[in-house]
Amino acid sequence: AMNPPLAIVVPLTLLVALAAGRDLAERTVPNRMLAAALVLACLVQVWLRPSGWLVFATGALTGLLLFLPFYLLRGMGAGDIKLMATIGAFAGPILTLQIAAGTCIAGGALSLGYLSAPRQSGKSRMPYVPAIAMGTLSVLAWHLPRQGPA
Repeated sequence: AMNPPLAIVVPLTLLVALAAGRDLAERTVPNRMLAAALVLACLVQVWLRPSGWLVFATGALTGLLLFLPFYLLRGMGAGDIKLMATIGAFAGPILTLQIAAGTCIAGGALSLGYLSAPRQSGKSRMPYVPAIAMGTLSVLAWHLPRQGPA
């Protein structure tokens, strides 16, 4: 079982919570927030293991490439893609694949609710960062060490 250390879980939880709040309030994910998180992800990965820069790079690339087609097809905003790359930098490539799957499930569920809700004019696109946050947090929670009998 691959349990991510608290040095990954805590900043990643803060990042997706802050990003979701900003996306819901302002429909944007600040580049400054993502840049600061990327620097922190690199520092944490290198602190955790000598090959941390490789986990940082492959994770970021995984997060970027998985959702790039949706951005190119105008299904997602640039902030969504940059956030997934930043999540990948923290999580590494394997957890990022799981987070992407969780995000797609959460996004599907949220979009059903979004489509059935009355909308204000001018706000036609669903904010996707809450789905990314739900996918990330559910995968992190799944990997938390379990207490009690196995």
